[in-house]
Amino acid sequence: MNNKLALIVGVGYRNGVGGALCASLLQSGVNVIAVGRSQEKLDSLSQDLAQLDCKGKFFTLVSDVSNEEKIEEIFEAVDDKDMLCDLLVYNAAEPNIPKNFLEMKPEYLRKMWHTNWLTAALVSQQAISRMLPNNRGTLIYTGATASTRGNAGYSAFASSKSGLRTLSQSLAKEFGPKGIHVVHTIIDGIINGTRLAEYGDGIGQKLLNERGLDGSLSTDAIASAYLYLYNQEMSTWTHELDLRPFSEKF
Repeated sequence: MNNKLALIVGVGYRNGVGGALCASLLQSGVNVIAVGRSQEKLDSLSQDLAQLDCKGKFFTLVSDVSNEEKIEEIFEAVDDKDMLCDLLVYNAAEPNIPKNFLEMKPEYLRKMWHTNWLTAALVSQQAISRMLPNNRGTLIYTGATASTRGNAGYSAFASSKSGLRTLSQSLAKEFGPKGIHVVHTIIDGIINGTRLAEYGDGIGQKLLNERGLDGSLSTDAIASAYLYLYNQEMSTWTHELDLRPFSEKF
């Protein structure tokens, strides 16, 4: 049995990015702890994964990582597995629904930055501290096009996501020479997953209808790309990877 353990933060249903990644890793023989806010979603995911030929062990943990006290509990669960903490995927994020800057309340701004940047940093501290003794490990952050430019209506989302991107750059330069592979992905386009139907009062479904399946990002295809990044040899590491549909303008 493979002793490697992946911690996926931000997991819901099977057809979301987190759920698809769990399936991909488990089928490749990696053990997985999936962290999500909803017991119902994680139970549904567990049932779906039970239908697959999974070679790794699957564990779920209901926790809200925006609560800093919960982060220690998550890594206590990691330590209890007595496995090699080898991969962290930070997939949690606040939705990028457009909002007038003048209408953004302090609590909205704090929540956006807390989830999209601060929690990522705190979780990374815990993961890296467990990877360093092994001189190996991988961190993958699910980023967005907004991390490279700010558009009207997305000031809070863009600034927090650009913070996540520069965090990944700093960590790559600090810990890459110590064997820690740090990756930032730029998800450029709509994702045909669970959250699409919840996006913007029907805007997400409208976009999918207009663009079609090939004009949106497949969650399984994203998971395959993440697995490729995780399995890279040290001689050919990728730090940043853009993922977009063929028809997406950029």
